[in-house]
Amino acid sequence: MDCNSSKCERSYLHPKSCRDPHCIKNFGPDVEKDIDTVKDECFQCRATAARRLPS
Repeated sequence: MDCNSSKCERSYLHPKSCRDPHCIKNFGPDVEKDIDTVKDECFQCRATAARRLPS
């Protein structure tokens, strides 16, 4: 998402010819947020468990 700041080198509003050393060089801190939670086991775990069950 664009921060719309002319002082941020990652923004579309930042002038290409800017030489200001105080402009922000990188995006802000990474956002670490879970977007999905899965309660089931993965395929590999289910297959391994199925092989362990007595026939």
